[in-house]
Amino acid sequence: MNSQIKTCQSLRYSWGLDEFAPEASLWIINVVLVFVASRYLFGMNSLAIFWGWDPTSWLAFLGERHRFSDILFGLGSDPIIGLGNIAFPVNQNWFPSLVLSTDQSGAVDGPLAFAIAATELFAATVLCGRLNGFAIGPSTAAGWLITLTTWPLFDLPTIVTRWFFFPGHAEVLAVLTVMVSTIFHLGRGPVWRSVLLAGVIFLGLTHTLLADPTQLVLTLPILGMITVAKLLLSSGRRELVTIILCWVGIGLAALTLGYVHYLAGLLTYSAAAQFPDLSKRPLTLYSGQVSFLLWTPIHSISTSVIFSPERMMVGGGLIGCLVAIWLGSPRQRELALSVALAEAVFIAVGVSNYWLDYWFGPSIWYFESYLFPYFALYICFLLLVPLMLVWRVVLRALSVTFQRRIVMFANFATGLALPLAIGLYARAIGPAVQAASRENPAFLFATPLPQSESAITRILKSEIKLSRDQPFRGRVAVMTGRIFPEKHEWEHYSLVHYFAQFATGNLHDGPGLWQDDVPTLMESNTLMTPASFVFLRTFLTNPDDSQYRTIVGMRRIDPRILKIIGVRFVITDLPISGATLRAQIPIPVSSKALQLLGFSYRDLDRFDLYLYEFDGVNLGQFSPTETKLAANANQALGYLADGEMALDRTVVVDEPLSGPLTEAELELFTIGRDQYRVRANSVGRSILLLPVEFSRCLKISDVAGGAPRLFRADLMLTGVLFERQLDAQISFHTGPFHNPGCRLEDLADSNNMGMRDAFQDRPDFRILRPR
Repeated sequence: MNSQIKTCQSLRYSWGLDEFAPEASLWIINVVLVFVASRYLFGMNSLAIFWGWDPTSWLAFLGERHRFSDILFGLGSDPIIGLGNIAFPVNQNWFPSLVLSTDQSGAVDGPLAFAIAATELFAATVLCGRLNGFAIGPSTAAGWLITLTTWPLFDLPTIVTRWFFFPGHAEVLAVLTVMVSTIFHLGRGPVWRSVLLAGVIFLGLTHTLLADPTQLVLTLPILGMITVAKLLLSSGRRELVTIILCWVGIGLAALTLGYVHYLAGLLTYSAAAQFPDLSKRPLTLYSGQVSFLLWTPIHSISTSVIFSPERMMVGGGLIGCLVAIWLGSPRQRELALSVALAEAVFIAVGVSNYWLDYWFGPSIWYFESYLFPYFALYICFLLLVPLMLVWRVVLRALSVTFQRRIVMFANFATGLALPLAIGLYARAIGPAVQAASRENPAFLFATPLPQSESAITRILKSEIKLSRDQPFRGRVAVMTGRIFPEKHEWEHYSLVHYFAQFATGNLHDGPGLWQDDVPTLMESNTLMTPASFVFLRTFLTNPDDSQYRTIVGMRRIDPRILKIIGVRFVITDLPISGATLRAQIPIPVSSKALQLLGFSYRDLDRFDLYLYEFDGVNLGQFSPTETKLAANANQALGYLADGEMALDRTVVVDEPLSGPLTEAELELFTIGRDQYRVRANSVGRSILLLPVEFSRCLKISDVAGGAPRLFRADLMLTGVLFERQLDAQISFHTGPFHNPGCRLEDLADSNNMGMRDAFQDRPDFRILRPR
């Protein structure tokens, strides 16, 4: 009887080590075919690769980072996207999908990058199944399930996920899946093995910290909940103590190496952390704000509505977990309980937030998507339950040897038939996928790089394109959406860039400019600083326009403010005064475009896109000789708003600068890899006001032998205080092993300046997200 039970369990989750060679061959066949099939289908459906504004912006960022940064352990500043704040928190050097698909110019082979990431996630899912008591057949099926439903292989993906937009997210999930599987083996066997497994977890955390540190906001809670479940399910005191000591060791190592300070600085010194309303989303039960189970409303009792792909994945996975708790092996039950606990917490947060409105973290569906490998495994488990019940009856009539052979054959047949069938299907359907992509109206919004050149982008490339170690010549501010004054959300009025794309092939915004290393005032960054947000919000936005945690929607043109921060050109969709018109492009608007973009109520058949140029712009040569001391951010904004104050002659500071100041003469201001070069001279003590955002992460070294000092100027810019001669390099680097606490120092500055109360005299600007 015992042998029959063991054989029955082997059908569900395992076979012996003596079948290593067959399993290894299945691994090779499946991994090769998932890469080949996905690479082929991604190529056929290439319009869905980096589809939309955000992914295209991410792609442009990767290119300019390739050219302007060489930091491996940490992050530098971004001279192209914004005013020189810390770069968007992705270091492509740690993603195999990007390292292996990027050429020498920084261009990424999208289908190859996605295929590599899809293969990694497939392998991690199968490995998770094998380490947690699932047979090779169901584990392989789970890997194919997540591959076929969550990637844009045939069209848009069946289930929208974070890795659909960015392949690096799938790699973060693959690492998380390995760490989760490792947690379940802590405390078992000899202590040295637990220490080794703790090292694996630490390496996984290190990879995510170096590759995309903000993703730890998603992965750490999942690791924490899995660990809590493991502690509750531990078999004895020895196992419990071993697990706790392993995590204590991981924590101490992270603290000693600067991981904690680095991550805390990134997450706390941001506009989203200082102004939580920026991250709050509309209160709705749907769109994944509460759960993937409510991705779409259940507006009718029909099979297609109730059994939507999202509900099938999450709901089916949860039901599979419950069944596994009843019928599964000990390992399967342990994992199932942990996943069910995590999902219960996520739903509880989503539902309670719907009533209490307190959550300003990532959408709940972000967290749920990181449970997909486990949901896929338990869906496959659920599908096998009827076979297991039948198998228990059949067992009585078969010998143990024959039972084992059938189990081996079933696993091998499943692991072999699936990839071969899917590979043949992919080859057959490829041309149809390509044809369908070209006809899909959604892909009108696809903006592949490089985008076309226009009269406006030609001027910008010629006059302000940033080249490494060449003089800074100014940046451009995109102030479009002024033709839609009735719209107050950036994602609505900014759609002007799609009208421009339809007409010219270039967005004239974001990636359409970043691809050519044209520096922009607009910053698209989850780590936008409180100082930058407060400054731009106050002077360059309309008070009734909603704001978000990653982008400040600017369409109020103030030449006085724009000049001081280095803005030489403005792209806009209505005429302005006080600037020189350099180019004007007519943008025809079709009724189809109006309907696609949600403006069918407007009678608009064309508008013009203008490029204006300012003179007297700060290119690093502004050298104020007077100072105004501001006690806090609110007072600093008040001084800067005074139209009678000449911003090229007077600088607002938050600490006194003793002694008289004389005007300096700038000789050189260039931008290189993660650094700036400044050379100037003076007859005395002087200030240079650089059009670059200030941070404690900036470090200055003067080859002229002086002792220059950096300080915060005009609330967010970088001031350089020096005497007589200046020939300095200003570098920017923060990471776990170098300068990890500089962003925490920035946070201390922000708190000392009362940045949260910066809108005290401007209450209209304090309302960030009218709801």
